[in-house]
Amino acid sequence: MNNKIQYDVDVLISGAGPTGLTLACELIRFGVSCIVIDKAESTSTQTKALGVMARTLEHLERMGVAQEFINRGHPTGTFNAYSGEVLLARLDFNNTLKSLFPFVLMIPQNITENILYSYYKNMGGKVEWNTELTSFTHDRTGVEAKFLHSDGSLESIKAKYLIGCDGAHSFVRHSLPLEFEGITLFQQQFALADLVVDSTLPDNEIFAFVKNGKFIAYFPMKDGQHRIMITTEDTLNPHSPVGLEEIQSVIDEAGPKGAIVHSPTWTSRFQVNQRKVKKGNIGRIFLAGDAAHIHSPVGAQGMNTGMQDSFNLGWKLAYVLKHQCSPDLLDSYTEEREPVWSSLLKGTELATRMILKESHFFQIIRNIMAPKVTSINKVKVRLMNTLSQVGIHYRSSSIVEEGKGLKSNTPMKFKRKKSIYAGDRAPNGLINNFKLFEVNRGIDLIILLFLNNKNENHEYREKLMKQNVPYQIYQITSDPNYPQLQEYKHHLGIIDQGIVVVRPDDYISFICEEPSPELLMQHLEKFSHLEK
Repeated sequence: MNNKIQYDVDVLISGAGPTGLTLACELIRFGVSCIVIDKAESTSTQTKALGVMARTLEHLERMGVAQEFINRGHPTGTFNAYSGEVLLARLDFNNTLKSLFPFVLMIPQNITENILYSYYKNMGGKVEWNTELTSFTHDRTGVEAKFLHSDGSLESIKAKYLIGCDGAHSFVRHSLPLEFEGITLFQQQFALADLVVDSTLPDNEIFAFVKNGKFIAYFPMKDGQHRIMITTEDTLNPHSPVGLEEIQSVIDEAGPKGAIVHSPTWTSRFQVNQRKVKKGNIGRIFLAGDAAHIHSPVGAQGMNTGMQDSFNLGWKLAYVLKHQCSPDLLDSYTEEREPVWSSLLKGTELATRMILKESHFFQIIRNIMAPKVTSINKVKVRLMNTLSQVGIHYRSSSIVEEGKGLKSNTPMKFKRKKSIYAGDRAPNGLINNFKLFEVNRGIDLIILLFLNNKNENHEYREKLMKQNVPYQIYQITSDPNYPQLQEYKHHLGIIDQGIVVVRPDDYISFICEEPSPELLMQHLEKFSHLEK
């Protein structure tokens, strides 16, 4: 008797916004079957979220669509914050951020969704629009989901996994025993508008102005408009339209002087909610994006965080479904992403509170101290790494590890130079005749063998043939033509020989100073069942 369970699809994704479409694109790249459903008629027609950060663009580069994003967006390389006439901070991404994309890309959410949807369709994917998830049951074998089509017909499918990417009011989350913990941060309201700004502000920089509890930020867009975000009176009806007079009054109070706004094409009003789940999944059901976390829009982190949830979860689902990895690998999704969500809520709450402080004394202290603190280079780098999200790391994850540490007789000058650890974003250094970003296309584990003998890798290759996950292996020997290599190794804590493993999402999984095939295989057991 054949008791094998029959599945209609590997993964069902509820929600076709940026998070759901990103996950669908990733899964289809790996050859994982998925169905995406959304009760909307099509991708969004509104601009909504605007900024795409450097780390997100690095992930999109491995998908092969980063250049299209840049072509259709508007790179802005500098962020300026003022309190009245006092410059609180100036962050120059162009000349400081260590990324292929040292800027914030201003691109409306509807275009982001359009690019992702086109990629997904071109890869053979399909979104079931006008389709609403109505119920589901789940057990250790999978998920039985029912959804309603626009013609009134009901459909039921069996999937191995269900991913809720269905926004802040997530039906998937509400159907699970998960609390969406947090608060409505302020009675203060915020408003957004896309419009024309007549001012002397350059059109390739971001500006923010704060004064007496009033706040306004200007984000230049490719079409000559600006996205502005302002604080508004908490007595206003949250559903009332955002008027030009209201916006102009904030400009007149906060700055810049002489700026005039007109010709709005889109507006929105909202309150700040800070909420998240403590656990990103229950069994085979996962939450990502706004379904798992919502927060202040200060810093333009929300959409980027959701898309990076998908980049984190996508390769893990694929390795479990396609490469016989243990389902325990999926436990690392919450383990790695929940600390990011917590940190994000704390950071955006602090920034929002500081923006809205009306105390005259606080403003005096802020105007004196902020310029001094933000002029320190380490502080600038830390702020830019945080905003761009290149500073996100998974050092505490159970699936990343340091092998044997630096030897006890290693000179202290080399010990102090180690700045990159397992769990960190992999640096894009020049490694002999290639750069890491050029070979990591986000499908395979990248194994870097730093060996002195060019003929020393046979044992590694023989052992690697016994495991299931896809990999690329590169042997790297010292070469006087590439002096950058030694510095690259020192940052990793590798003085002579060693091993580095880079995950498909471009985070370092393993660093080991000792070139040991046995230690490498022990690490890979975290991903793959080895043949005995």
